[in-house]
Formats: sequence, structure tokens, C-alpha cells
Amino acid sequence: MGCIGCPSVESRTRYRIVPGFDSQTIHIEGDHVTVRELNPDHGLNTSPTDVRVFLAGTIDLGASEDWQRSFISHIRAATDTAVTVLNPRRDTWFGTPTLNNPEFAKQVTWEMDALELADIIVMRILGSSESPITMLELGLHARSGKLVVFCDETFYRFGNIAAVCDRYGIMRVPTYDALMSEVLSRVAQYVKHVQATRTVVFCVPFRYG
Repeated sequence: MGCIGCPSVESRTRYRIVPGFDSQTIHIEGDHVTVRELNPDHGLNTSPTDVRVFLAGTIDLGASEDWQRSFISHIRAATDTAVTVLNPRRDTWFGTPTLNNPEFAKQVTWEMDALELADIIVMRILGSSESPITMLELGLHARSGKLVVFCDETFYRFGNIAAVCDRYGIMRVPTYDALMSEVLSRVAQYVKHVQATRTVVFCVPFRYG
């Protein structure tokens, strides 16, 4: 028996409830949609109909080129698909990298949760960096099928990156343009999958009297 005030079965097959989700950010098909950005200061309240893209790669404690900002600008200009970009880079740093530092613990926990949540993991490794956390994340998610890697050939461990990608069938691209092209292609492929598998049921509470 259906609940009083609930939508019909036909109207609720496209949505499901996500714990902690802010319903004001839901994208309904037909509405104008944009690329949203979340970082560790914003939590992980993603829309269930968005394609979720995590930006792994070089940060160097905020000292490196901000390739994440350029990537977000480019993807916003290139697609009108509902995308949530999960960006671990923050405007403010979190102090010492120890678990008794609450800001560090928040950062690391957010990154691990976001990597698990992501549909696509973009990994951009700059040649001038050491990027130890990026290499750790490459190993952790090598078998996930989510990764797209662009690593400069001047990176001091380029051979290791290439070997892991070859072993586990990870897409490794030679240029930034190729990276954007692959990500946009995957975003388009995920749209149908996302709409078919993630649903949110909206129930209007029934009031007596």
C-alpha cells in the first residue's frame, strides 16, 4: 500500500534518499544544471543525480600550480551536465599532518570518503612535484576502474606511474587536452548510469485536520 502524499511509482524511480543530503541542491531533469565544487570545508552532500569527479594529484601543501582551478573552469565551460567536482585543495592549510590535529584528520577523512564516493578520479601529476599522497591514492584505487591519469614524463617516478597504469589497465593520457576529453567522455557515459541507478524518494507528510 502506497503512503498518503507520496509520489506515484513512475515519478519516484529517478531518485533515492541520501543520508545528510541537502534537498535544495537536487537537480531535476529539465532544470538548468551547473558544475558544483565541494572541498573539505563543505562536506560531501552531493546531489544523487550528479556525476562525481574527484581531483586527485599534485597539491604540494598548496605550493604547486593550482591545476584544479583551471580544470574546474574548463569543465564548467565544456558541459551543462550535472557534475559535482570533489576538490581536496583548500584555501587554508591545516597545520601539522598528525591525527591529533583535527583539521588534518578532517582533511584526510574527507579525501578518503570522497575517493570512494567518486564516479571518476582525475589524477594530474606535475613533473616538478613529489606527490607522495597521489602515488598512495593511485595504489589504493588502481583496481577501481575510476582513474584517468595525466603524469608529466619529467616526474621523478614516472616509470612507476606508467607501470601501475599498464598493469591495472588504467587510462593514462599524454596531454591536458586528452585528459579533459576523456573526462568529458566519461561524464557523458555516466549520465544514463546515474539516472538509472540513483534515486531519491520524496514523501510529502500527510497532515490530519
